[in-house]
Amino acid sequence: MYSSRTVIIIGVNGQDGRVLAESFNSSGVEVVGVSRNRVTRGNSSRKFSVLDCEDVGLLISTIMPDEIYYLAAHHSSSEGRTELQSPEEFSHCYDVHVRGVLNVLWAVSHYSPRSRVFYAATSLLYDGSNGPVQNEETRFNPVGFYGLTKAQGLELCRFFRRERGLFVCSGILYSHESVFRPSGFLSKKILKSAHEIALGKKDKLVLGGLSIRNDWGFASDYTDAFRIINSLPEPDDFVVATGESHSVAEFAELVFQCFGLRAVDHVREDPSLLSRTPVLRIGDSSKLRSLSDWKPKYTFRQMIERLVADYLASLD
Repeated sequence: MYSSRTVIIIGVNGQDGRVLAESFNSSGVEVVGVSRNRVTRGNSSRKFSVLDCEDVGLLISTIMPDEIYYLAAHHSSSEGRTELQSPEEFSHCYDVHVRGVLNVLWAVSHYSPRSRVFYAATSLLYDGSNGPVQNEETRFNPVGFYGLTKAQGLELCRFFRRERGLFVCSGILYSHESVFRPSGFLSKKILKSAHEIALGKKDKLVLGGLSIRNDWGFASDYTDAFRIINSLPEPDDFVVATGESHSVAEFAELVFQCFGLRAVDHVREDPSLLSRTPVLRIGDSSKLRSLSDWKPKYTFRQMIERLVADYLASLD
């Protein structure tokens, strides 16, 4: 039997989608999950595309959800090589970050205007040219096609909030990690390599830049923020961040310590691995903290310890 409250999570198979779905399921909320080409409700599943406006309209009009979380993203690690500045790459980003969002907001405005919508934006809205610390008033200077199309998606949310009166919020999300990160991401790369080195399967790990600093949080703290933002009296845009920065070297050292190793003995640096120029971004989330009781539950060290524990558990 379905619960009296229903949410749709678009991007349910991604890191944030999986963490958020677990949170809702544990509290008895029905989750309708949308992945790249399917929608799943309970034990039933069918083909679906967020790029098909008729598909989206049918889904929204049939379910009329209490909340929608648009978490889908087409992105890559800063050490990945998929973020090529090509027309094809822009098209992929635009489809996921703009066209899909437009279809959802259009359907909500026509069929379920009481639904609350959360859109996951990114710290890549900022290039750091206005200083290392950013808040909701910092001018957008998007980085790459990912940041550019995320900015377009956020502006669509503002338009429908302003012109159609919808409850649409956006979270400007800084880096956050969990065991669900794909293997190409820095955090998973460090975890996997430290474990393999501890087992004697390899001897070294090469990273793009050890002095690069980042504002890192734990994914469950951020998905808690999503839910809080969607429960506020008024919709708005919110930075979600820890407000602290730590270096890649610190991240690696703490991970290696958990395996009884020293990162300095095994980690090497090769700047040619970086696919974009490192920029220090620190998020000022004081707006969200002033309007709610949200703050990160995990310190940086606690996050690392939890990542290692979850990674090892996932291997069992």
